[in-house]
Order: sequence, then C-alpha cells, then structure tokens
Amino acid sequence: MTEISGVLIFIIGSVIGGIIGYVISRITSGRKQKAAQQQALDNTKAELDHYKSQVSNHFSDSAKLMGQVASSYQALYSHMAGQSEALLDATEADVAFPQLKTPPAKKHKEPLAEKESAQEKAAEALTAKETEQKTAAEALTAKETEQKKAAEALTAKETEQKKAAEALTAKETEQKKAAEALTAKEAEQKKAAEALTAKETEQKKAAEALTAKEAEQKKEKQAPQSDTAKETRQIKAQEIREIKAKDWMLQTD
Repeated sequence: MTEISGVLIFIIGSVIGGIIGYVISRITSGRKQKAAQQQALDNTKAELDHYKSQVSNHFSDSAKLMGQVASSYQALYSHMAGQSEALLDATEADVAFPQLKTPPAKKHKEPLAEKESAQEKAAEALTAKETEQKTAAEALTAKETEQKKAAEALTAKETEQKKAAEALTAKETEQKKAAEALTAKEAEQKKAAEALTAKETEQKKAAEALTAKEAEQKKEKQAPQSDTAKETRQIKAQEIREIKAKDWMLQTD
C-alpha cells in the first residue's frame, strides 16, 4: 500500500510540475511578446520622428530655394524693365515690362499647406498605430491576468493535493503502528501460550512421577516385611513424599 501511494504521489507531482512549467512558459512568452510590441512601438515612434524631421527640413530648404528663385526672378525682371525704359524710344514704349504684382511670399503657401497636410496624415497614422498597440497591450495584460489567476488556482489545487497526500501518509503511519502493536500483542499471547503449555507439561510430568511413586509404594506394601519398625519408616517416608508433592503442585499452580 505504501509503494502504491508513493507511485501515485510521484505521478501527481509529475502532472502538476508539467502544468506549472506550461503556465510559466505561457507567461514568459506573453511577456516577451509584450516587450517585442513595446520595442516595435518605440522603433515606429523613432521612425516617425525621423520622417517628420526629414519632411520639415525638406520643406524648409524648398522654401529657402523658392525664395532665392523669386528674388533672382525679381532682380532679373527689374533689370529688364529698367533697361527697356532706358534703351527703347518713346515710339516703342508699348513693349515696356508691366510691374510684377505677385509677392514672392504667396508662392510658399501651397508647399506649406502640403507640408501641414503630410504632417497631419503622419500624426493620424501614428495615433491609429498607437491605438492598435494600446489595444494589443490591454489584451496582453488581460491574458496575463487570466494566466496569473490560473496559476494561483493551480497553486491552491497543489496545496490541497499536498495536504491530502500528507493526511494519507499520516493515516498509513497510524495503520502501520496499529499493525505493529497487533503483532507485538500476538507475540505476547504466543509467549503466554507457550509458557502455559510448558507449565502443563511440567504438571503432567509431576503427576506421572507421583503415580510412579504410588505404584512403588503399593508394591512395597504388598511385599512381606520383617518387623514393625520398617513399616513405620516407610509410612513416614510416604507421608513426607505426599506432603512434598502437594506443596510442589500448590507452588506450581
């Protein structure tokens, strides 16, 4: 029974160990997945920041170049208009250059609007990605919470099984002690029976010896005797032997 209980406890321990290992591996993999998602989020933010910086630098450089182009165009136009007024005759005044009315600053409105639109779209994309990652992180947290509850329930079950195994071991110990006590009692009873048998054997031998003595005495009485003194001695000896035999039987009882 003890060997069967040991094997049963070993099997239960092996199953529990396997379940614990599985739960721990799931929790560890969940944490690794969460860490990977956080790393991906950080990388995405860094890429978006870098993209924003590149876009800002691009439009800033483009605005500067456009300003330089507008200034050069303004200088060229002024030069051509001044030279036409100085070199052409009055009859050819109709070829004079008209005044440039469009200010250079207005030419930068469309690139700036495109820049703001691109930045806004990038921000919306980042917000949507962050929302997805946040949802995934919440789902992962909920999963970890469930795994934690499952691990706690498993630990409680293991504690109950351990208590049951300890109770079973205690019961087996008590049964073993009871069996040992019963065996000791049986041994004592066997010894008492053997002592009683030995006592009965001694009493039987004493009775046989007494019977033999009585037979001898009977033979002696039947034999002819020469004088009265001899008979008297024999009677006294017989009485003494009887008294001793009775005392011995009383002591034996």
